[in-house]
Amino acid sequence: MLTVDSGIPQEIRQRLEDEYAAIRSLVPNSKAFDSARKHVCFNNRLRTSAGRAVQDRNNRNCWRIELNPKYYATYGLERVIGTYRHELAHVAAWIFCGEPGHTKNFKRFCELFGGTMNPCQAGKRASANATTEYLTTTPKWRYTCPSCGLTFTRKRRLSQNTVQRACCMQCHTPARKLQREQLR
Repeated sequence: MLTVDSGIPQEIRQRLEDEYAAIRSLVPNSKAFDSARKHVCFNNRLRTSAGRAVQDRNNRNCWRIELNPKYYATYGLERVIGTYRHELAHVAAWIFCGEPGHTKNFKRFCELFGGTMNPCQAGKRASANATTEYLTTTPKWRYTCPSCGLTFTRKRRLSQNTVQRACCMQCHTPARKLQREQLR
């Protein structure tokens, strides 16, 4: 059974339901696939991931498929549909094979459903559905060496451990002397 969140625009909801109907006909046992409850929603908290399939902790037969609305705004509906198929392949691999992750059976389902995979996940099966375009986050920290002026940015702050061991790549000034600036 599939439910689509009302927060998703109507045109996308209809397309997701149509895709689900098409995928149902491809699975080996549509009754088993239908018996698992699947709820599709947009999750604004996803930052760089296109989507994810989360199994309910209390009811192992319930799944929440979360799609990234920023991914939709950046790449359009077709890429979101590819991600949706990818997440349904995760659900099918769990239902029919009991396997989480990007296993061989998952890859077979993903290829069968026409879901997107990055080339690293696809391995030898890299197909037309493989993609190398991803959302990126902007760096939060800028570090500048006071001696030579070398500047680099990072998404995460340097850990205390790293600061104690590291140094500037050009002039070997200890990392603890680097000037740190928060960008966002």
